[in-house]
Amino acid sequence: MIADLGIQETTFKAETKNKRMIMFRWELLDETISIDGKDVPMTVGKEFSFSMHELAGLRKMIESIVGKRMTDKEAYDFDVSTLIGIPCLLGISHATSEAGNQYAKITSWSPPMKNMVMRELSLDAACFDLDAKDVRVFATLPDWLKTKIGKSAGFQSAIYGSAMPQDKDEDDIPF
Repeated sequence: MIADLGIQETTFKAETKNKRMIMFRWELLDETISIDGKDVPMTVGKEFSFSMHELAGLRKMIESIVGKRMTDKEAYDFDVSTLIGIPCLLGISHATSEAGNQYAKITSWSPPMKNMVMRELSLDAACFDLDAKDVRVFATLPDWLKTKIGKSAGFQSAIYGSAMPQDKDEDDIPF
């Protein structure tokens, strides 16, 4: 899954900024997790600043997956949606948050090894682009991600035009 998170407030080393962000999530093949008693495919994700500068993490990740360095022109012309469904190998370590929770942290990406056989994905691929104003794709995203995107600056006007539609109470019905 690739999701445009819009403009998000980020804090790094006690400095808060508003940045355009993007999230990538990968299905870990042959790994499951039990949620509410049901085994579901395990996923792991990472957020990036939506930047293709030569030092940006997003560009470094993409170059690692495609297996080649890009020129600045190639990088700025690159369509991230072309990565949907492209297999890659992830290096994952485990870390502990300040709150004491353990989480998986992606440390590296690479193309699959030559002749490596990959099974089909269990989950549907999704690519949400805030600029495309595709409400149907937005509706398929997990609730926690819709909430995060909904907090982004400019979300309401990007998705709904000028303002998000409001549910009407029965008392508001004009008859």
